[in-house]
Amino acid sequence: MLKKMFFLLFIVSVFKCQASDFLIGVNSHLYQKKDEEIISTIEKVKSLGIKAIRVDAPWKLVEQVKGAYSIPPAWDVIVDYASKNNIDVLFILDYGNKYYDNGDKPISKDAVKGFVNYVDYLTKHFSNRVRFYQIWNEWNNKNGDTTPGKVEDYKVLVKNTYPIIKKNAQDSIVITSSFSPAAFNKAIGLERRGDYFRDFLTTDMVNFTDALSIHPYTTYRKPPFHQFKYYTKQIEYAMDLLKSGPFKNKPIYITEIGWTTASSPVAVSLNTQAQDLKNAICQAKKLGYAGVFIYELKDNHLYPKDPEDGFGILDSKMQNKDAANIIQNLACN
Repeated sequence: MLKKMFFLLFIVSVFKCQASDFLIGVNSHLYQKKDEEIISTIEKVKSLGIKAIRVDAPWKLVEQVKGAYSIPPAWDVIVDYASKNNIDVLFILDYGNKYYDNGDKPISKDAVKGFVNYVDYLTKHFSNRVRFYQIWNEWNNKNGDTTPGKVEDYKVLVKNTYPIIKKNAQDSIVITSSFSPAAFNKAIGLERRGDYFRDFLTTDMVNFTDALSIHPYTTYRKPPFHQFKYYTKQIEYAMDLLKSGPFKNKPIYITEIGWTTASSPVAVSLNTQAQDLKNAICQAKKLGYAGVFIYELKDNHLYPKDPEDGFGILDSKMQNKDAANIIQNLACN
């Protein structure tokens, strides 16, 4: 009987540990902010019970003169103050540099080498002080004023970049497979092309990936594909791919998900945003995702009209929207 009790206590403790390992993070555009705003933002993040913050670390700001590298002082403030408050940092290693491939995605050998040199410098500087490094952001998209890229070119970049990160930051988690929601267009029946996530999950990439990432937005899709159920279809599809292939032992994060409350036809109400985020996080947790990074922390304007300006769980004055209140007191059944 005593052995049985110890066994049951062990099982309960394991489940508690697994549940506590689930990470809730948030995206915030802090990389060019003043120290005061960085500090107040991180304090707000902590007050919401959020445990990680995802921030761009653009190549063009590290290598402003070709071959010369420097880290913007604000980035050390982000990392140090986040660490002081027990908040993990995810740095996105992203976007082009005007000295390579005309600022487009690094595809040529010279540009890939240039990108790797930037990553080498940055990860030597921060090393294991940064928990997560993510290689690029939505490679198949136009982000950073770049041309949509091919999966095969992204694989080349990852294979060249991953070993450098692990050399400089052995304990860090390197996240790959960052594609836009179009990665699932074929899977959900929206169009005949767009299966980029599946295309990335080939055996040769297993040893160049610590964790995977998806962005299962529904916001800009035409009806009925904008409905919440298509968020569910995307995260189920991605998890099924992982479980059935060579990446089955790799964790997967949703590094962006959100709904806008701007004055726009694609927007939702404050209450719907809150409920959708709660359901999105709880569904991901139930399916076995390692964590969710909400997009994003705050609105860009007080009464936003552009959908991109209204994804925040805070308004532009850092006041809680309904979503922030729910996140702060989140409980998944």
